[in-house]
Amino acid sequence: MTCRIENLGPAFLVSAPPHPVHISYRWVAGSAAEEGERTRLPQSIAPSTSAKCYLGLRAPAEPGVYELRVTLVQEGVAWFDELDPCNAWGTTVVVV
Repeated sequence: MTCRIENLGPAFLVSAPPHPVHISYRWVAGSAAEEGERTRLPQSIAPSTSAKCYLGLRAPAEPGVYELRVTLVQEGVAWFDELDPCNAWGTTVVVV
């Protein structure tokens, strides 16, 4: 899946140690959430810029109705959508 990441914050977004930033997602069904694969950013994304990115996406194994929530995660620090829900894109998906 192709997406565009826009950096509206004051810091560079980088997929490098010690706390890399990755594109990721969660499948949400009711109160349960299943974390998805992590995808490295294709480059550092400077403040006030954007980059076209590829997101590896795998559907849940169980059929059902899910909310797909795509966001960034800084490993060992936080999911960006938990800091501000506006930091995510979401849609409803029916898995058969």
